[in-house]
Amino acid sequence: MGGKHQMKYLIPIMVILLLVSTSFVGVSYDIENSKNTSSNGKTLYVGGSGPGNYTKIQDAIDDASDGDTVFIYSGTYVENLIVHKSINLIGEDRESTIIDGNQAEDVVYFGTGADWVNITGFTIRNGTSGLWIVKSHCTISKNIIMNNQGRGISLLYAQGCNITYNTINNNGGAGICEHWGGYNNYLSNTFKNNTGDAISLYFLIGNNVFNNTINECQTGISLYEASNCLIVENIIKNSSYCGIGLSYSSCGNKINGNNITNSSIAAGILIGGFVGGISKYNIITNNTISSNNWSGILLEITTNQNIIEGNTVFNNENFGVAIWNSDNNHVTGNAVFSNALGGVYLIENSNYNNISGNNIYDNIYYGGIFLMEVSNNNLIHLNHITNNTIGINISESSNNKIINNNFINNRNVLFSSCRNQWHGNFWSKPLMLPKLIFGKYVIGPFVIPWVNFDWHPAKEPYDIGV
Repeated sequence: MGGKHQMKYLIPIMVILLLVSTSFVGVSYDIENSKNTSSNGKTLYVGGSGPGNYTKIQDAIDDASDGDTVFIYSGTYVENLIVHKSINLIGEDRESTIIDGNQAEDVVYFGTGADWVNITGFTIRNGTSGLWIVKSHCTISKNIIMNNQGRGISLLYAQGCNITYNTINNNGGAGICEHWGGYNNYLSNTFKNNTGDAISLYFLIGNNVFNNTINECQTGISLYEASNCLIVENIIKNSSYCGIGLSYSSCGNKINGNNITNSSIAAGILIGGFVGGISKYNIITNNTISSNNWSGILLEITTNQNIIEGNTVFNNENFGVAIWNSDNNHVTGNAVFSNALGGVYLIENSNYNNISGNNIYDNIYYGGIFLMEVSNNNLIHLNHITNNTIGINISESSNNKIINNNFINNRNVLFSSCRNQWHGNFWSKPLMLPKLIFGKYVIGPFVIPWVNFDWHPAKEPYDIGV
């Protein structure tokens, strides 16, 4: 008895410690133990050969009461269902229990009174949308949702829903699209070849998007004025636009442990853009981002005060990490390598950013770090910058501090028309005298050779620990 009593409290304590150690305190949802409405209800049967079984699912729903279960045997049911009670709909087998909307309306619509509905074990197909949910605390699990004209699942004003272990493919819009809700959980779903985004979240707060596999959608996960969401350990590949996109003042989101590859147009992770709003206080950590046709991570147009930390960013066709017209961001502890245009890029009035503790190597064309077009007052500190075509290239950007970095085996260091502070950097070998850094000033048609100095270069490389 004492051992059981101890175990009762030991397991919650271990879970809490795990959440604290990964900085995700506040992730409090329990998919397997969500409310089950069937605990005290009766079971109604549809299909099969039993006496008194219903032939139509809607008839069984109409005759059910809150807390009942409607069990549907395998077969194809051409219906457009309206669920208006707190019941369970359970299919015998998700491959062979098919609800077909006949392209007439939504296949399943959750109407008045449809909180706490559980739906599992179906193929849901050929509707204008697969499911339309306007109620809360619903669980949609282990279904196939496919070939709908629009979205696979639409949610409006819904909260506390669990969308888990579904296969959502070949829909004409987004796989899942949610407006004006929040605190919903999207866990371990598989998305493929949806015309829109796999998951689109609009004007909401507090969603959890964990461990989904997304392939060949427009954007893997998109947030529009959505805040305080967790986007964790998703696999996103072959997006036609970008892997994860945040815009319209999406703030305070945590993007952790995702694997994003082969986005066709934009970045692996894109925050901001030309759509307005200021997306800030987002934390992008421990993601693996590779082989995207633009940059790995792009902060664009007044995307301020974000943290990019501990990511592995490589083999992207543009830059590894790019910051455009955005201020006060922290880029720390990342591995940025083998990107085609360069490692870290600050452009067009990107000011007061902190680029520190990164391992930046084997980047091509513009090299390790590139600042241009009046990107001023940035701190470049304690980075390990090695084997790039250019270690650092600074153009028309002044008052930056380049301090205590390792510049090793880079072909060159360049500056143009700017004045910056260089101090205590290591330059491939110990130097007894100040390091001369050659550049130029361009004044109208005149190009004037110029020199900056690192007056106190380091005698040995810094142990940066990346």
